[in-house]
This record gives sequence, C-alpha cells and structure tokens, in this order.
Amino acid sequence: MDLSDISNAAKKAFADIEFPHRKDEYWRFANLKAWGVDGLLPFFASSQPPKGQPCQKARLIKEGLGGVALTLSDGRPGILKVPEGAQIMTMGQAYAANARRLQEFFMSATGKLDMFEATRAGDGVFVCIEEGASVELDMAVFSNAHISAAGAYFLLKKNSKLRLNKTSITFGGSLSSSRFGFELEEGASLEYAQAKFSDRAALMFEREDFYLGDSSSVVDAMSQEGLADSRSERNFNILGRGVSLDSRAFIKASGDTVADLRTKQIHRVGSSKSNLAVKAALDDSSALAFTGLVDVCEQAQKTQAYQSCRALLLNRDALAQASPILEICANDVECSHGCAVAEPDAEELFYMRQRGLPLDIAREMIVESFAATTFALLPDGLKLRAL
Repeated sequence: MDLSDISNAAKKAFADIEFPHRKDEYWRFANLKAWGVDGLLPFFASSQPPKGQPCQKARLIKEGLGGVALTLSDGRPGILKVPEGAQIMTMGQAYAANARRLQEFFMSATGKLDMFEATRAGDGVFVCIEEGASVELDMAVFSNAHISAAGAYFLLKKNSKLRLNKTSITFGGSLSSSRFGFELEEGASLEYAQAKFSDRAALMFEREDFYLGDSSSVVDAMSQEGLADSRSERNFNILGRGVSLDSRAFIKASGDTVADLRTKQIHRVGSSKSNLAVKAALDDSSALAFTGLVDVCEQAQKTQAYQSCRALLLNRDALAQASPILEICANDVECSHGCAVAEPDAEELFYMRQRGLPLDIAREMIVESFAATTFALLPDGLKLRAL
C-alpha cells in the first residue's frame, strides 16, 4: 500500500459515509444548517461559493506572517527554513520510512470531513524532531480554495522538545478540512500554541490526534476568533505512564456562528495526568457546542483527569451547551469535571464605567482577563503571538 492506495480507499469510504445529520450523536448541538448536506454540498458542487464578510483581524495577522518557516496553503507545503534538529518532508518523501504510522493515521478517519482530508493523503508535510533536539517552529495554514484540505504529522523522538506556534486562517468561500497528528515518544515534550481566524461564508473543520508515550508532556493552548461556523475534534490518546497533559482553549464568537468543540482524553494506561479547560466568550446570537469525554480504561489505575467548560455570555441571545462525559472503568482514580455559564459581572462593569470607560471597552477588558489563563503555562514567545 502506498499513499495513492490510501487516497483511493479514502475516496471510496468518503462516498459511503453519511453527511452529518440530527440523529448522529457526535454532531449533537452542532449547526446542521452549516454542516449538514444542504450546507456542505454547495462547496463540493460549485467552484465559486459566495464570498462573505472578511475578518479584519485575520487580514492583519496574515500580513505579519511573511517570515513563517512552514506554510500549508490549501494543502501545498512551503518550506522557508528547516530548524536545526528537525526534518521537514512531504508525505511522499516520508512514507517509505513511516508507512505503518501514516497508514494508521489516515485510515483512523471516521467522519465525512476527516475522511475527505485523507483522500488527499499525498499532500501535507511530515515533521520529525530528532532525538534529544530542542526545536522552535512557526507554522501557518491558509485556506483559500472552495475546498481546502491540509494535513501534517509531527513525530517527536525520544527526549526531544518542540515549541510550535501555528496560525490558521480560513477565507470566505472556503471549506477548510485540516488533520494533524502528534506522536510523542518517551520523554518528549510539546509546547503548542495555535490561533485560528475565519471570514464569514466559510466553514472551518480541524481534527487533531495526540499519541503520548511514557513520561511525555504536552502544554497546549488554542485561541479561536472569526465569523465562520467551526468544528474542532481533539483526541488525546495517553498510551504511556507518567504522561502530563494540559490542554486549554479560548473561543470568541459573535454574529450567529456556532463554535463546535469535541474533545477526548483517553487514558489507556495508568499513572498519568490530564487537564482540559475550555473557555468561551459569546456575543450576539452566537453559540458554543462542547462535548468532552474523559475515558479511563480498566487498566489505567492511578489516573488523574479533569475537564472544565466556562462560558461568558455577552448577550442574552447567546447560548452555551456543554456535555461533559466521564467513562471510568478503573477504581483507583481522581477524575472530575465542572461547567459554568454566566454574564459579565454587573458590579465590575459599573466600576469600570464610573471611571470613564465606554461599555464596549469595559466588556473587552473583561473578556481579555477571562481569556488570559488559557496561555498562562506557555512561554511568552508563544503566548504573545497566539493572543
């Protein structure tokens, strides 16, 4: 089997998979007007979907990304600089030495949109961080075409460290389908900051899978802002002992968009820790749809796992729907979850307005303070670029 065989198999599977529908539990609370057959079909049937309102912040961000070391533009890689201690290859160049892991990665797709990305298995990049190396990498993902697919696989070898700063921008009229894999061998460390932006009249889908070996660690923070409906699926597979995972996300939504986030913390062995914290600031009639699963297998004793979801409603028409799920099959664990939904504190707003701040600036300061902890564990260099 080679990459063309994977692509052909994915094309056949893609045709057999149903579009998201209301009876599909994994798409519960999602905006199926956007993600159902009526919403997705125009992108596949037309070469020129309508352009929508641009996100001005996305334009400003793109202007500052001229010197990024690695780019994916509609899946086509651009490599400006390869950092010392890293190897950056096309999927075709990497396949011979990594056939098994890439086969498992692409064929683990199960939904319409991640399977679509697998139909273009030959696109994208493979990044290998050499054993014991410490590497910093800036990456940008641009989606301009009416159907855009981007893929990347990161292999962090034993005792290596990667600081990754990724910016994703989906422009109007584009359906973006991105798939990223992160495999951490024993003692490897990943510090990962990403910021995502989008125009109106776009759709932004991303699936990320993490495979964490013995004594590996991940500090992960995501920020998202834009005018398009979005869907993020983030799967953390804890395969080794002594793993430390801290994943945080901040979503800022406005208009009538729905930000859809699905996470899985799967503990397959014991003596590891995972923490996941989601925050959202929702204005106008926007909505958050969050489902988070903590799955502790029977043999995963001494596991510590926590998840939380907190939403700040900036308008009475905004909506937050959260479904935290715990599936605990071990009996010696510490696992819990929390969820909270609130409006900005009236006394805080009153205090700030009494000191001459306009209402919109006062609210923005509250949102910034609310979001700040998302990037608290990352180094300043990553933190500042992501905010």
